[in-house]
Amino acid sequence: MARIGGNQHLVRKTNLKLIIETIKRKGTISRAELAKELILSAPSVSSNIDQLLKMDLLREVGEGDSGGGRKPILLEFNKEYGYVIGIDLSSENCRTALGDLLGNIIAMEQFSLPEDKDGEKIIEKIIYTIQEIFASYPETKNKLKAITVGTPGVIDPEANTVRLSPQFRGWDHLPVKQILSEHFQVPVLLKNDINLAALGEAHYGVGKKSRNLAYISVDMGVGAGIILKGKLFEGSNLAAGEIGYMVPDVDMLDEEFDGYGPLEARTSVPALLKQVKKLVAGGEVSIINQWVDDPDKITLKIIKQALDNQDALAEKAVTAIARYLAVATANLQAVLDLDLIIIGGEIRVLENHLLDLVNKQAGKIMPTKPAIIYSVLNSKAGIYGAFAIGLDYVFKHLLD
Repeated sequence: MARIGGNQHLVRKTNLKLIIETIKRKGTISRAELAKELILSAPSVSSNIDQLLKMDLLREVGEGDSGGGRKPILLEFNKEYGYVIGIDLSSENCRTALGDLLGNIIAMEQFSLPEDKDGEKIIEKIIYTIQEIFASYPETKNKLKAITVGTPGVIDPEANTVRLSPQFRGWDHLPVKQILSEHFQVPVLLKNDINLAALGEAHYGVGKKSRNLAYISVDMGVGAGIILKGKLFEGSNLAAGEIGYMVPDVDMLDEEFDGYGPLEARTSVPALLKQVKKLVAGGEVSIINQWVDDPDKITLKIIKQALDNQDALAEKAVTAIARYLAVATANLQAVLDLDLIIIGGEIRVLENHLLDLVNKQAGKIMPTKPAIIYSVLNSKAGIYGAFAIGLDYVFKHLLD
């Protein structure tokens, strides 16, 4: 008897989840349309709907059209039943966002990394920005269901900490998940920041129609998030996509890299800025000399302006990193046979000056040619990916 009861409970739970997913997808729907869509009996649908209405997971939102007779009552998913928070630490300007259960951004706060990039100070800033959001939206605080943190580095799944994260001081093995979970009393999910950006584009952005894609971030560091057959591919050690450690030139095998990988040392935003500053300080002729009196004041935007003016020095530096990126994208394509490669991160400031070069150079050596384009979600890609992970967790446990 217990076995039959257990099966009935499982069937009911499965039906409840199907109803929730269908209503989320449809937006609004009547009981009769739902029964037809799911091939369930009208009494079964009504019983499940009543339970979900009592749980406040669904709302009745007025009447639908009728071909005659009584107008049907329309149902919608209650997106305000709970909320998730996503945190993106992929760039100097970090973001903390509050989202509803349909993945809409309700509020977003930005904060700058501390100058010394100290891990404990970063945690303090995360907590502060979450508290700032709750101060503006106090009704959401007690409805928070999960927090997802996107961080540079490789995640240690056993210890729930970050390892191999040269960007932040003292971040390795800092119990980020434990600290935030204890502070806010909700589940905290820890994911690689680039993987979240890939998920963001796959779920909400330019990759929605793609089954196999890679998102390459060129920012403080260089990394890739890989989606294969619609699923995030993380590898045996959750280190898939650490393309910053690719070796694009055999001569690099004899070099030493302090925490960063060979590709990262040549193509990250800090690497480009370092190279341009070195060339300017070395006396090479450039329009940049007219704009800044100190090479340390050079920014990506200044390099972009120089490119717009066909500055030879800027073109030389950007062509160099474009060639390395072309090697990386061609290598990914040769191994994974992707239909889409997305480039994101702060490097997007360079616009087509970089993208056209990467497409041109990579196209010469790729066995098959995917589209290589910029991210459409831009700086929000990681946030939307964090929402995707958080919402997946919430809906898996919604009826527990």
